[in-house]
Amino acid sequence: MDAPAIAAALARGALEVHYQPIVVLPSRQVIGFEALARLRDLDGTLVPPADFIPVAEESGLIIPLGLEVLKRAVAAAAHWRSGSSAITTATVSVNITPAQLDLPDIVDVVSSILAEHDLPGSALVLEITESAVAAPGIRVVIDRLSELGIRVAIDDFGTGFATLDTLRRIPAQMLKLDQTFVSGVTREGADRAIVRLVINLADSLGLSVVAEGIETEEQANAVLQLGCAVRQGYLFARPGPDPPAVAASVAPGGATAVVSPREGPDRWPVALNEAVLAAARLLGATDSAHRGAVHALATALARAAELDDQTVRAVGRLALVHDVRRLLVDGALPVALSGDERLRALLVSGGPAVDAGPVEVALVRAAAAAADRAASTDPDLGTHALAAGLNHVARTVNPASHGPSMPNLRGLLATVALSPPDTVPFGELMDDLDRRRMGRRGMEERMRSVFGITKVLSSSRDTRELMRVALEEARRIVGAASASVERWEREANQLRCLVSVGQLGPNEQMFPENEVYSLADYAQARRTMLTGLPYIHRVDDPTSDPESVDLLIELGKYSSAAVPIYVDRRVWGQLWFATDHGEPHFESRDIETLMAVATLMGGVVVQAENLQRVDRMAFEDALTRVGNRRVVDDVLERLSGRSTQTVVALLDMDRLKEINDFEGHASGDAAIQRVADTLSKGVASWPNATVGRLGGDEFCVVLPGCPALEARRLLAGALARLRAEGGPSVSMGLATTGTGPWVPRDLLAAADEELYRAKRAAHAGHERADRRREAGAQRPRREISSPS
Repeated sequence: MDAPAIAAALARGALEVHYQPIVVLPSRQVIGFEALARLRDLDGTLVPPADFIPVAEESGLIIPLGLEVLKRAVAAAAHWRSGSSAITTATVSVNITPAQLDLPDIVDVVSSILAEHDLPGSALVLEITESAVAAPGIRVVIDRLSELGIRVAIDDFGTGFATLDTLRRIPAQMLKLDQTFVSGVTREGADRAIVRLVINLADSLGLSVVAEGIETEEQANAVLQLGCAVRQGYLFARPGPDPPAVAASVAPGGATAVVSPREGPDRWPVALNEAVLAAARLLGATDSAHRGAVHALATALARAAELDDQTVRAVGRLALVHDVRRLLVDGALPVALSGDERLRALLVSGGPAVDAGPVEVALVRAAAAAADRAASTDPDLGTHALAAGLNHVARTVNPASHGPSMPNLRGLLATVALSPPDTVPFGELMDDLDRRRMGRRGMEERMRSVFGITKVLSSSRDTRELMRVALEEARRIVGAASASVERWEREANQLRCLVSVGQLGPNEQMFPENEVYSLADYAQARRTMLTGLPYIHRVDDPTSDPESVDLLIELGKYSSAAVPIYVDRRVWGQLWFATDHGEPHFESRDIETLMAVATLMGGVVVQAENLQRVDRMAFEDALTRVGNRRVVDDVLERLSGRSTQTVVALLDMDRLKEINDFEGHASGDAAIQRVADTLSKGVASWPNATVGRLGGDEFCVVLPGCPALEARRLLAGALARLRAEGGPSVSMGLATTGTGPWVPRDLLAAADEELYRAKRAAHAGHERADRRREAGAQRPRREISSPS
C-alpha cells in the first residue's frame, strides 16, 4: 500500500482500531488492551499492518494516523472504565513513533486528549521502540509524559538498540518481550536463556514484563515458569474492534467462563460476607498464625463432614471471627454482624461440647479449641501439635450433648487428626481472598503497577508523584470524590496530610505544605491510630464525631471513611476518603474494600520511603549531602533539552592537599563540607538552583534562567563570606548559554576554561604570598641595645 492510498484511506475514514487483550496468568484476568491500527481497503478487506505502517512512517503519514489511533484508544478506554464490567480498571497501550515524539507539542497534545475524555494518565501506556529510546532528546519528552502519570513500555525489547545504560536513564516501567524470543521459549537454547535473563533483569530494575506473541499453552506455561505472568497473544484472543467482546472471549483455561450466581440470603449473604471479612481484619492483627490454623482446621472438619461447598465456605468465614466476642460494644455486636444467628451463637461461652446452635458453630468451636491446645505445646502450630490438639478435643466431646442434626464430632476430629491440614497465616489468607475477590476487577495488578511506577528513577526523583498516582487509583477504585494520605507523627501527636487528590475543598492542596490535624482535637482519628479501627462519618449522622462532621462541612463533603495504613505491622497513618452530596455514602460493608486498598497503599508507602533512601544513596554526595555528578549531568541534560538559558559555575578548592597533609584528612573533609554548605546557602534564593560535588575538591553550581551578572554576584558573595569566616580559598569559572539550543559538554568546557585561568591567578598569588613569608622569615633581626 503506497502513501497516496494510505492518505486516501485516512481521508475516507477507513482507519479502524482493534484491541488485543493483555492478561495475567494463571487467572487470565484482562488487565489491559493494546490498541492496534487497521486500515480497511476499498473491497472491505483489512490491510495487514506490515503493508502500511512502514510506508506511513517513511512518508510522515504516521503522525496523523498515530494521533487518530491515540484519540480513539483514549476514548474507548474512558468508556470501558466508566462501566461496571470486569475490565473497568483495564489500561490501554498505544504505540507512539519517534516522529510523534519529535513533535514540539506532543506532551500538550496527549494531555489535552486525556483531559477531553477525563482519563487519568495512569490508564495510558505508551509503547516506544528501542530505536526511539536511543534518539537524542527523548529523555526530556518521556519525563514530561511521566509527569502526567503515563507509563512507558519499551516495545519489541531485545531486537533494537537499547542498552543497560538506557534502561537506567530512561524512566520506562515495562518491557515487552519480542515474540521472536517467545516462540523458542519452550526448549532449552538461546531464546529461553534470553527470556530468562530479561525477566531477571526487569525484576532487578523494578520493571514489569509482558510476553508478546503467545500462541500455545506450552509457551504460556514456559514463560510463567520463568517468572513472567503478564502476556498477550492469539492463544488468549485475537484483536477486535470491541474491547468488552474481546475480553469476554478470554476465559480461564481456554474454557467458557461460567459466572457463579450470588449466594442467597438463606446461606451466606454478600453483605454479611463483607462485614465478616472486615471484622476478621480487625481481629487478626496480632494472631495471624493461630487464626489461620483455626480456619484450616474448621474447613477441614466441614469437608470431612461432607457438607456442601456453601456451608464449607460459611464455616471458613465463621472461623475467621471465632473470637467475635472481642468486638462487643456495651454487650452487643456491631449492627452489621448482629443479624446472623451463627455469629450470635459464637458469643455463648463454653467449649465444643456445648450445644450452641448450628453445625457450623460446633465445627468452629472444635477447631478453635484444638488450635488453642496445639498452641500451648507448640507456638509454631506444627502438624504434630495440631494432631495432638484435635485428639485432645475429641476426647472431651460428649456426643450426648448434641442434638440429632449434629454430625459425629468426635469421629470428625479423629479423622482430621490423622492428616492435619496445612495452615496458611491469616495475612496470606486475606491477601489471597483479596486477589480472588477484587482481582476480578484487576485491582491488585493495577495497584502493583502503580507503586512500581518510579522504581526506575526519573530525573525529578519525585516520590510525591508516586504517592499521588497511587492515591488517584485508590480513589477511583472505591468511588470516592476525594482522598488523602495522612502520616501519623507520633511525637507531635498529629496527622500530617502528604497528598490529596480528587475534588478538593476550597482550602485543600494536592501537596500541602503544612496541613496537620491534632489528634487531641479528633477523637475518632486518635482511636484509629491507637487501635487500628476504621471509622465512617456522615454529616447527618448524630453519632458521628462532631469534629469530623465539622471538617466534612468545611470541605463541602457528605460522608468520609478512614482506614489505617500499616507499615511493618505498625500503624503508619491513615487513608481518608470522602464522598460528595448526592453520591452514595460510605457504609460498614465498604470497610473490607477500603482496608484492602489501604493494605496495598501500605506497599506504596514502603516503596516511596525505599525510593527516598535509594535516591539519597544514588544521587547524593555522602560527605556533603549535595548532589553528585549524576545529578548535575541529569539537570544539564534536562535543561538543554528544553533550551533553557542556564549559568554553570565550576569551583575548585585551591589548597585542599595542603590541608590534608598538614592538618589531616578530617580537617580536609570538614573544609569540603564547609564549601558545600556555603554554596548551598549562597544560591538558595534562586529558584531550582542545583549544587553538586563533581568529585574531590570540585563543585558545580547550575542556575537555570539566571542572568550571568546575577549569578556572579550570588557566587562571589558566597565565596566572600567563606573567606571572611576563615574558610578555604576557592577559585571559580563561570559560563552562560544563550536563549537557543546548547550542549552541556560545551557549557562545562567554557566554565572549565575560565576556572583554569582563575586557578592560575590564584596559584600565582599564593606563590607571591609564600615568597613574602619566606623572605620575612629569613631577614636578620635588628638588635636593639638597651641604654647603658
